[in-house]
Amino acid sequence: MNIWEFTFGKGLPSVRVAGVLLLAVLALLAVGTGHVLAADVYVGGVGASDRNPGTATEPFATIQRAADAMSSGDVCHVRAGTYRETVTPGADGLTFKNYEDEYALITGLDVVTGWSAHQGEVFKAPFTRQPQANFKATQVFVNGNRMHWARYPNEDGDMLNTADMAGVIVSLVDINGKKTGRAVVAGLPEGPQDHWKGAWFMGLAKEKNWWSANKGLVTASSGNTLTCGNISMHWSANFNNYFTGDGWGYIIGHLNALDAEKEWHWQDNTLYLYPPSGVDIRTALVEARKRIFGFNLTGRKGVTLQGLHFKAAGLTMENAVNCTVEKCTFRYASSFTGYFTNPWGDYKNGDGCVFVSGNNNTIKDCYIGRTWGHGVSLWGHHNVLDNCIVEQCNWIAERMSLVWAPGDDNIIRRNTIRFSARDGIELGNNNWIRKYAKRALIQYNHVHDAGFLCPDGGMLYVNHQSGNNPLANTEISYNIWHDYRKSTGAAAHGGIYIDNSSSGYKIHHNVIWNVPRGFSQNGGGTHDIFIYHNTLINVKTLTSWTRGVNLSTSNIMVRNNLTDGAGFRGTVVDYNREQASLTEFVDAEARNYRLKPSSPSVNKGVAIKGINDGAVNAPDLGAYEYGGKDWTAGSTRRVPEFPDEPEWDSMPMSVSEAITNPSRKRTQS
Repeated sequence: MNIWEFTFGKGLPSVRVAGVLLLAVLALLAVGTGHVLAADVYVGGVGASDRNPGTATEPFATIQRAADAMSSGDVCHVRAGTYRETVTPGADGLTFKNYEDEYALITGLDVVTGWSAHQGEVFKAPFTRQPQANFKATQVFVNGNRMHWARYPNEDGDMLNTADMAGVIVSLVDINGKKTGRAVVAGLPEGPQDHWKGAWFMGLAKEKNWWSANKGLVTASSGNTLTCGNISMHWSANFNNYFTGDGWGYIIGHLNALDAEKEWHWQDNTLYLYPPSGVDIRTALVEARKRIFGFNLTGRKGVTLQGLHFKAAGLTMENAVNCTVEKCTFRYASSFTGYFTNPWGDYKNGDGCVFVSGNNNTIKDCYIGRTWGHGVSLWGHHNVLDNCIVEQCNWIAERMSLVWAPGDDNIIRRNTIRFSARDGIELGNNNWIRKYAKRALIQYNHVHDAGFLCPDGGMLYVNHQSGNNPLANTEISYNIWHDYRKSTGAAAHGGIYIDNSSSGYKIHHNVIWNVPRGFSQNGGGTHDIFIYHNTLINVKTLTSWTRGVNLSTSNIMVRNNLTDGAGFRGTVVDYNREQASLTEFVDAEARNYRLKPSSPSVNKGVAIKGINDGAVNAPDLGAYEYGGKDWTAGSTRRVPEFPDEPEWDSMPMSVSEAITNPSRKRTQS
């Protein structure tokens, strides 16, 4: 046997020494790389220091220091610990991951010290934030648990209910030629003139066609009457008087509202806090938010984040390409904010948990939730949101969503999306943002418990503004949608809401229950809507064409659907079954709407190419084919427990649990 044996093939040359293969590294020694092989870099743990070389035994202290030292192909292993930083990688092709499943927390919070007595049970300490545009509020945590921004009436901890709000009467007045908001707040404690000046007012007009909350900065107050400037767009426009009248609301963000434990307020570089009962402010861990983002991947290519936890810190991926975020968690990523030009917020600058533009990025197996703004924003193209849990978003009750996806060719698949003030998924609006999704695929998602505060929205919502705009050519299939909470009033929609002549949707094999309207459209001119093989249970209005199916409405095909109700409408309506008995389903009480073999809906459908090609014998009616393809919807992930937040309240998450025990019950006035 030769000691040296050279082999040349299609790849790099290799060398065998005494029968042992050694990979040649010729290509890796190119001038200027500074790297022979991809390196492993370590952060955190015993002896961590940014003066170290970043090895396993001499790790860096910060992730940013590691990022500065890394080159394409390198992997950063982050040990357990809390990292108070915004990481901005300077190179492409990097990987940042937690070390061997350790709990690595990236946070926008800093520790607050130097407490002294202020008044009564309230303490104060110096705290300076980094100035950021529209960053109107910070966030505060004590021993890891979220505190409440001081407000009247006091918050009860559930951000998606009206039970802890006051009765209000909202109006719009003209003062010196400028539209100004007025709000009369029931039970508001009396104080001197301008007692509430500088606070924010947030209110909902009761039982009207509101699609977002009224919000404004209090410029004057007298008794229980507030005068508000910088009011939100819809309040200022007051479309058809939809945003005025009686309803619910609260005042937030004022020192005069700080009167209960767990409340805080920040002003003039001072943080005020009423600690929870039994907490010693001298020994407690008090943290307040200073940074918006935990990671900034703007313009980066091929960066992977894996197994990292984000708290009070968001992620921006503006113009990112081929990046992956996997098995990460995001909590409290956006705070209350003020903006006036549109109701979708300053979504690029922190009014949401995860912002993605660019293309070919993937967010998968993540938990995203508990935030004032959006959950996920997909603005770019060919991006994927897969097998994630997205919950508890849009506390501010604006035009924000759990998943906001106006970008093209995006895939939203196998996610559990739940608990929102308004929409579950929104696909854009061609008026205010000049963009709506085209060629999207919405598939195998479980979307439920939306519309807690705003009736004029949907489990899925999109608005083309005109039937003359390009077709969406979007498919919405094999999803479960249920429980739109604001179910009364003329504007209550709640199902799949294709607003204002939106056109070009193929909607098939969906299961929908407990919503005011199953498929809803507003405005004539809608066309090319294909509604096939859906099962609708306890849906008041099955297909709602608000301004009628008229001469300008065309090609609305409604076929092979199944319901216990009545009233399918469209331009072609056939092979549907209405007023079906719940006994023909496998277990209607447990929300299992698969067909029994004895069901009259078996073999009663019509063949539709590309929709039911795999049918057994003739197609069945509804979303499930007896003996054919079975399917489930929702994420396989579970809501994690967070060791840094002892009072974390997790909820059931697997698809079987979510269907049989869909949600904890909420108080709803």
